Parts: sequence; structure tokens; C-alpha cells
Amino acid sequence: MSMRMKWLKASSAAALALGCSDEATVIGPQTPEPEGPATNPAILIGVYVPTPDDRNIYVGAVPEVPNGELDYSSFLEFGSVDVSTYGGFVYVWDREPANLTRFTVNQDLTLSEGPTLSFASYGANGGGGEIVYISPTRAYMLAPSLEVVIVWDPTRMLITGSLPVTPPERAEIVNDTFAHSGRVVGDSVIWQLNSLNMDALVTHRSAAVAIMSATSDEPWQIVEDTRCVATDGGYLDANGDFYLRAGAYWGYFAAFGPDAASNRACVLRVRAGERSFDPDYLRDMRELTGTYINYPWFHVQDDLYLVQSWDPAVPLPAEPGDFWTADLVPRLVNLTTGESQPYPDIDGTKMISSAEYDVDGVRYYEMNPEGFADGAPKSVIAELRPEGVVEKFSLPNLWALARIR
Repeated sequence: MSMRMKWLKASSAAALALGCSDEATVIGPQTPEPEGPATNPAILIGVYVPTPDDRNIYVGAVPEVPNGELDYSSFLEFGSVDVSTYGGFVYVWDREPANLTRFTVNQDLTLSEGPTLSFASYGANGGGGEIVYISPTRAYMLAPSLEVVIVWDPTRMLITGSLPVTPPERAEIVNDTFAHSGRVVGDSVIWQLNSLNMDALVTHRSAAVAIMSATSDEPWQIVEDTRCVATDGGYLDANGDFYLRAGAYWGYFAAFGPDAASNRACVLRVRAGERSFDPDYLRDMRELTGTYINYPWFHVQDDLYLVQSWDPAVPLPAEPGDFWTADLVPRLVNLTTGESQPYPDIDGTKMISSAEYDVDGVRYYEMNPEGFADGAPKSVIAELRPEGVVEKFSLPNLWALARIR
């Protein structure tokens, strides 16, 4: 599969008992973090540069969303890592050793390495490592096996416990189930779940999420809705309602496989404070766009979404692998009214990342005319506006963009 995805499949690990604590997981030696918090504005940027064997990620801070070509020569260089920010710090997750390192962002916007917390004894190494920050003293790390959630304290960089959880049983999928896009929704944490068999072109016939308390040590519950299949994004509105896009895994399983003709794609809702899908809410993607074959939706503002859809007049590729590099029809869709209109500013570019970047309420989109490929030109990062895009800066490819402080 050629599309760059941040959703990595699960690997095996052992479930651990509730209530473990492990101060020895802070490893060193550590560079002392500067005293006194910095106060100037800072934006996190992660730059993705492919290598012959894998990739390098360059991580740094800038005072504002830049314009023009990004100079990342002073950024820190890492291998295949994930990057996040919370509480004014930058966190770098190194997958194979299962280490999470916290960096202080100094007044001059340089990064100083702080403590490193190891999750290796909990089976969290390898692909995955779904982190959800809840408060300065509570965060979750979901192991790729989906058998344990590690509870940890971002301030003290200390593991405070673990919650054994049970992954869903998917006999037809042969245990190829993974979680992605965990987020806090009210007093709960919701992870989206996908169960896929890419060889057999089969997905589990439901939209599924795992929901657990954000404040207490309770096992999660798996919540499913059989009206639609396979999750690929979500949005939390100002009322605290969570809108789940069950888009048949970016339309792939509405295009290919034995169930393609009956796999429905839609938007579902979990009301604020609830732990089940709203039975009275469903927005059918084919009614909104003319097809169930849509790549990831990008929230623009309010009820408006950028949607890239397959042109029904164009035959599907003979090889499923060619699906990920197709040219699509971009439209601006109003989820409430059902109206849509052309969104020509990104016409001719290829979809290369499902990531939704939000800085101060403005959404950003990565544009590249040749997609994510060796020799492709630099990507342009643009603001998504209802009236079109506003180009901001260029870089090889984007891996992280968020406000630090």
C-alpha cells in the first residue's frame, strides 16, 4: 500500500495486571530541563523525509505557522518516530524500543531533551503506541496488541498503572485489528477500531470504537454500529458531540472485495456524555457525494468538510493497490444540509496523508501533485478555507503540525 498512513497494525503483547507502578522505567542519563517555563508562542513541526530503507523525522519549533519554504536545518533528526505535543512539551515516541522522550521547548525555540519513559515491559514496542493526553497527571498508552492500556503521568514521566482490556474477536479477520485516532470526548476516551483482511479484501461488517473512562480505572467497552463499516476519522464539535466517519476504510472496501456492493459508508454520532451511537443519526456518504468511495474527509469549519470522491464515470483499477494513487474529485460538503459544491483549489493533487492538522481552529492540508513518492516535489501546506485554500509553506512532507504554547 503506497499511501502514507499513521495507523499501524497491531502486534502481539501480553496483558498486564491493574495497578502496576514502575518508576524504574525512566531511563537515563538525562539532561536537566531548564528552570522556568518559556512563554513565547511556539508551533511544533515534524518533517518527514523518506530514506532508502525507511524515513527520517525532523522535529523543531517555530514562532508561528511559517510562510514560504521551511528551513528545518536546525531541527532535531530522528528515525521512524511519532511526535506529539501536550502541556507545552514535545514528546517523541520511538516505536521499536517503546520509549517516549519529553523535550522542553526553550525561549529560543530550541528543544532540550528531558526524561525518557520506557513502555517496553508492557509489550508496547513496534508499530502503534496510541497515546491520549487527558490531564497533566493522566495519559493513556494503548499497546498495539489491544490487550493493555498503560496509565502514566506526563508531569512526573511515571507509569502509574495499567488496565487490562480485551480486543474484539474477529474470526473472519484472523486478529488483524488495530486502533487509531484516540481522543478525549467529555469524560471518556474513544479509539477508533478497524478489523481488516487486506489479502481477502474483507473488513468486519460494522463501525467500531473502544470507549473507556478518562478519569477512573475501568475496562473499556467495544461499541459497534452495523449500519456502516470501517472507521477513518472523526470530529468533536463545540457541543462535545463526536462525529465518526465510518467510510469503509477510505472507500477501499466499498470498491473491492466480496462485500463491496453492500458495504455502506456514513457519518455516525456519539452524543456528549453517551457511550453508544445515536440511533437517530446517520449521514449516508453516497447521498452526500454520489458514491461510497471517498478518501478521508477533512473538517474545514462548522458542518463543512473537504471530501475527495471517486468519479462514478471512471472505472475502478484492476489492481486494488492502484486505488491509493488515484485522482479524485474534491468537493465541499455541508453535513447538515447535504449540499455540496466543487472545491477546485486542490484539483490535480494526490491524497498522501489522512492526518488532520488544527492550529488555533484553522485546519491545514498537505498538497502534492505527485503524491507521496520518490522524486516527488515538495509538499505545500495550505489552510483549508470554505472559499478555497491559502498556501502557507513548503517542505518535503509533513509529519506533525500543532500549537505547543
